[in-house]
Amino acid sequence: MKLLVVEDENKTADYVRQGLMEAGFVVDLARNGLDGHHLAMSETYDLVVLDVMLPDVDGWRIVRSLRDAGKQVPVLFLTARGSVDDRVKGLELGADDYLVKPFAFSELLARVRTLLRRGSAPSQPDRIQVADLVLDLPRRRATRAGQRINLTSKEFALLELLARRQGEVLPRSLIASQVWDMNFDSDSNVIDVAIRRLRAKIDDAFNPKLIHTPRRSRPASLALRVTALVGIATTLVFLAFNWVVVRSLEHHFAQQDAHELDAVVTALAEPLRQIANDMDKDELRQHLANAVAGHHGMTYGVYDRPGNTIYATPGPDLSKLASSKKLVNRITADDLTVWQENQRSYRGVALQLPADDSAAPGYRIVAAMDIGFHLDFLAEFKRMLWWATCLVLCIALGVAWLAVQWGHLPIRKVNEEIRTIRSSKLDVRLDPLDVPIELAELVVAFNDMLARIEEGFVRLSHFSADIAHELRTPVTNLITQSHVALGQPRSAEEYREILYSNLEEFDRMSRMIGDMLFLAQTENDPRNLRLGEIDLAELIRGLFDYFEALAEDRNITLYAKGAAEPIRADREMLLRALNNLLSNAIRHTPYGSRITVALAQDERWTTISVENPGERISEADLPKLFDRFFRVDPARQRKNAGAGLGLAIVKSIAEAHGGHVQATSSDTATKFDLTLPRIA
Repeated sequence: MKLLVVEDENKTADYVRQGLMEAGFVVDLARNGLDGHHLAMSETYDLVVLDVMLPDVDGWRIVRSLRDAGKQVPVLFLTARGSVDDRVKGLELGADDYLVKPFAFSELLARVRTLLRRGSAPSQPDRIQVADLVLDLPRRRATRAGQRINLTSKEFALLELLARRQGEVLPRSLIASQVWDMNFDSDSNVIDVAIRRLRAKIDDAFNPKLIHTPRRSRPASLALRVTALVGIATTLVFLAFNWVVVRSLEHHFAQQDAHELDAVVTALAEPLRQIANDMDKDELRQHLANAVAGHHGMTYGVYDRPGNTIYATPGPDLSKLASSKKLVNRITADDLTVWQENQRSYRGVALQLPADDSAAPGYRIVAAMDIGFHLDFLAEFKRMLWWATCLVLCIALGVAWLAVQWGHLPIRKVNEEIRTIRSSKLDVRLDPLDVPIELAELVVAFNDMLARIEEGFVRLSHFSADIAHELRTPVTNLITQSHVALGQPRSAEEYREILYSNLEEFDRMSRMIGDMLFLAQTENDPRNLRLGEIDLAELIRGLFDYFEALAEDRNITLYAKGAAEPIRADREMLLRALNNLLSNAIRHTPYGSRITVALAQDERWTTISVENPGERISEADLPKLFDRFFRVDPARQRKNAGAGLGLAIVKSIAEAHGGHVQATSSDTATKFDLTLPRIA
């Protein structure tokens, strides 16, 4: 089997090649991306082991070139880039496996053999079709509906990515990573412009549309919300006001017309009562013609019971109203009838004289008046009212907008103050008294957040200094020991001892890195707990069995007391916390003493206490015991101590379960209390 290793770190490259050759493989080595790209493209290999960060040409490009050229040789990425995004990108580009440094060579060898057993990956199709869009991958050509579409290399790569992932919503960061090899978020709109240009070539002249961009609507601004609310409220108020005013005017005119019509009808009824005195018909008509005076625009008529006209003034036809069933005995505004005739509007009433009136039995009097003047007035009034409403609405909206802008001045001021805060000025705090009371709680919450950030930043700064110190010591040991070993020729046994010593330092650094990763995972995602019911007494007995040999060497007695009901917790995490507490106690307990592990429980909490005799810890040092890399010994001598992360891990596990841990110390003993909720 012939393998290609592309690695720019000389020592890593040499021992990987040596290990693979000792395992029976033929290995070619390239120490930069350019040579690796040339060998991978020109030679035939059964497997390529590839780093990412290479000089000249990086590993991403090499894999992309291999797959674009149709080479399906298995690829294993061997790199220090271990984020989820990096692993996903490598596998998406066409890699078959991904191994993160540092690694165990036995694992690398197992992965290599597994990939070789699988054989070459199945060949990828050289043609992708979506609807009537066809991509010819070997020739890098695109056609739609039989028409050739000219694309740049980046446009084709972008289109290929979209076609391979059809039906998926691809984030901009993934597109930038896959097409442009940009592995960070950018504030520019390069992706939007590229998509727009590609859509112009692929979609604009064709149907159906293939490229879609989901848009997430942005919430409306506070100014727009308040202004719109004021505008809607003002509009509704003025609409209601206009309706009330217009209705009142219409009712007023109707009442006014009713009084006019009542006066006319009363004047007409008097001549009709004289018929019983044998008044001549012509004389009656003369009396009816002269009965009404001083009423402008008034028309009227008198009809007998069969509907014959006795008298009618020129104007609208009143006979229809006289013959209608809408006859009244008394005139009110609600009894008036409105109709149009010859493009003029009238309001009138038909009155039935009382049947017991012997002077004029059965006569009907119809009176109507032209209401065009009223309607013209109302129309003009409505226009003026609408213009006034619009003007007031514009003024209200303008005032509301200005009020909102003025009201937002404190927010803009707070924003400007926040913009001045830098990592070097995390001690700056906003004054809640300088802002309106509505923003005071926000400012207080921001100050609290800033205090937590400052605390974390300070802790991170100290942590960086501490980890530099902790790593510098084993690295110094390795360098010094290697220099001394190379100072003169030595026997194979001596070299073996040196390698064993180096391996101890490597193991110490590996444990330190593992502990730091565990802390980071626990603190970043404390909800990722595998909860289960745990019998604490059984768990402690198991720990006693584990530490029995170590305790016997120091003639230390392990003693358990108390009882507690089972609790819900993550077994592995709780076991690690108790392991750290117990190993810490054994490390600091004098020869021939006793360590006591006690259980106590109330309705809400379960407390596990680990107490060991030893020197008193000062009150100043007690709060720092759970800080990372803290040691009571100011010289920070290692002896058999760990890296100083054990108690920090205990605290992190306790807080992940919603509990806490504390330490107390007296002249005779030191006790750690791990308190957890009964139901986590």
